[in-house]
Amino acid sequence: MRLISILSFLILLAAALPARAQSTDIQKTEAACKGGNGHSCFILAYMYETGKLTGKVDPERALSYYEDACRLKEYTACFNLANNFASSRFKSGKGKSADYRRAEQLYKIACDGGKGKACYNLGYINSRFANGAAVAVSYYEKACRFGMAEGCLKAGLAYYDGVPESQGQGGAVPKSHKKARELFQKACKGGLQKACL
Repeated sequence: MRLISILSFLILLAAALPARAQSTDIQKTEAACKGGNGHSCFILAYMYETGKLTGKVDPERALSYYEDACRLKEYTACFNLANNFASSRFKSGKGKSADYRRAEQLYKIACDGGKGKACYNLGYINSRFANGAAVAVSYYEKACRFGMAEGCLKAGLAYYDGVPESQGQGGAVPKSHKKARELFQKACKGGLQKACL
């Protein structure tokens, strides 16, 4: 909520202030970022990615600021950066597979930092491309613990049907209707109507 209000304030400020004042605000935010304020780095990354405050889109600067913000443990920046690599918005120069590997690394940082959507995305990546069902379910459950109803549902579905080792590519998911029901209830309480029994 704090992030949304700060971004909203900056966007409104940009519309109301002359270009010279905007330049001063950007300089102050850049100084704060260089001083180790990860949130300031994240704001700059967002501004350069969207061009909303600076007037132009600058992917290279956005990438640099997102990386700085992520390094400074601004986990939303890690998540946004991962999304950009996953969508190949920022090219690594090493081909698509390097972009996806980088996205996976960044999602892991964001997930470990408490970003449920990053955990959910790791679950998806592991179920489709990487380590299989058991690892995917562990990430879906982690997303669930961070309040992501979709993660609860995905994990619940895996437990409801179970996934044999032969299909699991990295471990089986045991069939457990009890565990599935608990996860479905969490998903329902999280507002996901299709999970309500």
